[in-house]
Amino acid sequence: MAWRPVQRRRGLTRKLWCLFHRAPAPDKSYVTTTAGGTSNGWYFRVGTFPGITSVSPGQGPAGTAVTINGQNFGATQVSGSTVTFNGVAAGTATTWTNTRIVVPVPSGASTGQIYVTTTAGGTSNGAYFAVTNPSITSLSQTSGAVGTTVTISGANFGATQGTSTVKFNGTSASLTTSMHRRSRRKCSACRPRVLRKSAARW
Repeated sequence: MAWRPVQRRRGLTRKLWCLFHRAPAPDKSYVTTTAGGTSNGWYFRVGTFPGITSVSPGQGPAGTAVTINGQNFGATQVSGSTVTFNGVAAGTATTWTNTRIVVPVPSGASTGQIYVTTTAGGTSNGAYFAVTNPSITSLSQTSGAVGTTVTISGANFGATQGTSTVKFNGTSASLTTSMHRRSRRKCSACRPRVLRKSAARW
């Protein structure tokens, strides 16, 4: 390692520019001088480890396709290369390049950090992601016969129904009609067997 001292004006700040001739193992860095001994340590990581610069979107429910931008992910996803959402592995990515990964939020994930781990470079820095699982806040009524219209209010039901379902004790119901109210974000009612969902534009 070679170094060159750099001194700013008036001697207020001193820096050392260091050039490594070979890669040291990741560990703490120390400065040792003949006049003053050894400094405190400061962690420095060497190598082409993966790094996340951004994720998009920054929130969503399970199944949401998340784009992870960064560097040193590797050209393809190989055995041992993974993406985790707060500790839950996301499985196989739909897209994996050296600078971009597209992967769905895994079932069972919760709000926390996304990490990319590669066999060559270890684990990346974390990027925050909020998992917005659907939640029910109220029902228009809590009992009734088959055919009773029920309105379900809540959050994070999604902008459209898509492949989402509503079940009454395991029995699926289908959406009949829908409406959207800006303030309450709910759809029309449902029936056991023919169910209507409320919330988020269904």
